[in-house]
Amino acid sequence: MESRSELELLVLGIVWKQGPLTAHAVRMEFTHSKSSHWSGSAGAIYPLVRRLEQAGLIAGADERRGRQDRRVLRITPAGRSALRAWLRPPFPDELFTVQYDPIRIRLYFLGLLPAEQQGQFLDAMEQGLSAQLPALEADRDAYLAQGWLHSSLANDGILAVRRAQLEWIAKARALLDRLGESKG
Repeated sequence: MESRSELELLVLGIVWKQGPLTAHAVRMEFTHSKSSHWSGSAGAIYPLVRRLEQAGLIAGADERRGRQDRRVLRITPAGRSALRAWLRPPFPDELFTVQYDPIRIRLYFLGLLPAEQQGQFLDAMEQGLSAQLPALEADRDAYLAQGWLHSSLANDGILAVRRAQLEWIAKARALLDRLGESKG
């Protein structure tokens, strides 16, 4: 079986879970996602969908909707098999590596700022992270109400990360305050 990228498998998963749907609807999943990691650009998604279709992992069928034709995508048995293989161990080592984190990267260089601005940085981080919690909790509850247990569990992962980041920022503030490095 040919190796597939995380993005290709993510798109397969979206087609499986949300399908049948159009490539445009796949793009909108990325556009409305809480993650900025993946690009929902037409230049990324449409060629990827064509590759998956050429590989036999999704099947597209032209359907008429009013005056417009649209190509509706469905996952194939080969696509389901690829998706199942992606979900089962053994997992690649890169799955467990440290992920991109723009907050951590900025914190790494925080010593460049004077103490007062370090405090402002920490204030802004706490406010930004805290502001996300109510919407994430509402999403979790909506997923559960719709019977989407696994979506709710995935959303709980986002909540856990945000809460851990808030705890981490609080620890950073306490340490900086104790050392006299932060005013905020």
